[in-house]
Order: sequence, then structure tokens, then C-alpha cells
Amino acid sequence: MKIGILTLPLTNNYGGHLQAWALQTVLKREGHDAILLDIRRSDEKTYNLMMPAKLFLANFIKFLPNKKDYHYFDYRKYQDLHFQNFRDQNLIKTKRIYGRNQLKIVFNRENFDSIIVGSDQVWRKWNIIPLDLYFLSWLSPDIKRIGYAISYGKDKWELTENETKRYSDLAKRFSGLSMREMDGIIMTKEYLGLETELVLDPTMLLDTSDYKCLYPNDYTSKKGIFYYILDSTDKKKNIISFCSEIMDQPVFEVMPKVRWFDTMKKFPKKDYIYPSIGEWLSAFQFSNFVITDSFHGTVFSIIFNKPFIVIGNEYRGLSRIHSLLKLFNLENRLVFNFEKESIKELLISPIDWNTVNQTREKWKGISIDFINEHLTNNIK
Repeated sequence: MKIGILTLPLTNNYGGHLQAWALQTVLKREGHDAILLDIRRSDEKTYNLMMPAKLFLANFIKFLPNKKDYHYFDYRKYQDLHFQNFRDQNLIKTKRIYGRNQLKIVFNRENFDSIIVGSDQVWRKWNIIPLDLYFLSWLSPDIKRIGYAISYGKDKWELTENETKRYSDLAKRFSGLSMREMDGIIMTKEYLGLETELVLDPTMLLDTSDYKCLYPNDYTSKKGIFYYILDSTDKKKNIISFCSEIMDQPVFEVMPKVRWFDTMKKFPKKDYIYPSIGEWLSAFQFSNFVITDSFHGTVFSIIFNKPFIVIGNEYRGLSRIHSLLKLFNLENRLVFNFEKESIKELLISPIDWNTVNQTREKWKGISIDFINEHLTNNIK
């Protein structure tokens, strides 16, 4: 079967790329022809059109008398360098798609049999991504549609009454719906009137051996405490320093040197480049402990059987992390405050990885069965 995968636009995000790759890999192993619909952010096309003019202006200003120091370049290109290489080398995808009309044209031209929406926060109300794209308002009614590991990203309903009615009607066209967290199941029942199933994030359907093939040839095996923090705060820094002190181990991260991008300052361009996905993955394998505030940071700690703590990050949404940890009976690994004694206890408390791995194997079977069941039933 030829399947189109529709997920969030792939930007400088490790988890976003890996969940798309994992779902495509699983579908291919099940014998399907799976292609990523390469939808892009609504502001990307405008940015690309304006960039030549901005670069010309920056170069022109350099020659003005009494000019102030001015520095400008296409920093997004450098941010995205390794991610673009990963997409080109590891993902089977369409051309870049901007907006509903292009999406419909590309989908029809490729003659897909079905579409899978997911995973990630595809049913969250984003400012720059039209939600109706992911409820498939543009799709012909005769195309089989499945929602896999969909997330709202939050534990509270954000849609208006009119939006809820509209999207409820569209959601009823799906032949199968599954969620990544329990709050999603509850809200879908309450607001959309639909039953859904709990499944694993696509990344958890693969094993460490699958991810090792993505490591770079020249990767270095760093030891110590790997911290993957999306939103740095003084509290998180203090927790990291405390863990390093108690465990007597160095800390390291896998991130660009310049994280909050100020293109008016003269940082070397290479400092904007995100390390490769393979390098990021290898950090989980070779570290001794992981500290993260990220959903996928938590996911890969579990996959690689690394002891970890996850610091609550309400900005990114806690529902998905709560649900993930509860599934594996690891709720105690979530911390919110810098409480030295409780954190110290977590550093020395072992995780029963045999039980965790058995649970994951069980849910891998449930999740893959969901995909196969809804792809094979009622094929048009």
C-alpha cells in the first residue's frame, strides 16, 4: 500500500525527525511504500524569498561611511545543515509543500492509497500551522485516513465551540485513531465524541540496533552525565551541577554553541550548526546518566536503558511526559523543584530495566497491531 505520512514540519528538532523516520521505517518493514509529505512552516517561504534582499542590504551597509557594525547572514541554513542532510539521506519524501493547495496537489499526483497523520503534536493549535491540515479537511472522502500517536500537547482543551464541532465532524472520517497520551484519549472522547487507543510514540517501536546505524563514522563516545535541556533556567542548571557533584562525573550536552540566535553579533557561522542526529543519539548510549526536560529526551533514555531524571517543563507540555512515565511505572523520575535529598535518592535508585523492556515489547506489539489492523481493514 502506498501511504503518505503527514507530521509537523521538520525543523531543528531531534525528536521530530526521529519519530518521522521511525514511523516510515516501521511501515516499510510491514511491506508498505511510505512517503513523507514534506509540509513546511507557513513563514518559511516568506523567509526564503526575503533572505536575498536582506543579505544584499547587509553587504551594502558595510560600505557606508560612519556605519555601525552590522552583521547578517542566513543563520537558519546553518541551524538546519545536519537536519537537511538527515532528511536527504534517510527519509523518502515529496518535494517541499507550502500550504493546503500544494498539499492536495502533491497528494493526488502521488496517487496515495491512504494517509497516516502523526505522530507528535499534530492536533495542537499552533499559530503558524493551520490545524485543518491535520484534520484533513482538504482530503477526498474516499481516501483511508489513520491517526497514529496523535498528541494535543496539553492537558486542557484549546478549541472554541465552533472549532470543536468542525473538527469533530472531520475526525469522524478517520478509520482509526490513536493517541500518544491518556489525556488525549480522554479529551477526544469528551470533546470529539470518539473512542481512541493508546499507542507508543513511533521512536519506541524501534530498538537501539536500529538507531546505531545512524551514528556518524567519526562519533566520539562521551562519558558522564548527558543533559538535553530545551529551555534552560537557573533551577535546571543548579540541578545539573548538583548531580555532577554528587555523582562525581562531568556533564556534557549535544547542542550548538549559539542557541538563542542573534544574527547582529559576529559569532562564527559554525557555532549555529546543530550536531548531527547520530551524534545526539550516541550521547544516550555512551552516557552514564541523563538529565532532560524533553519528551523525546525521556523516550531515548528509556530506549537506551539509561538512568535519568526529567525536569518538569510546563511550557512544552507535561501531559505526554506524565503518560509516558506512568506507562513504564517511572513517575518518580519526574522532578519539579531543586530538592537535594529527593534528587540524591533518584541518583542512587536503580531502574528495573527488565520490567521496563518487557512493558515496551508488549506495547510495541499493541502499537504495530493497531497500524496493521487499520491499514488492512476496508481498503478502498
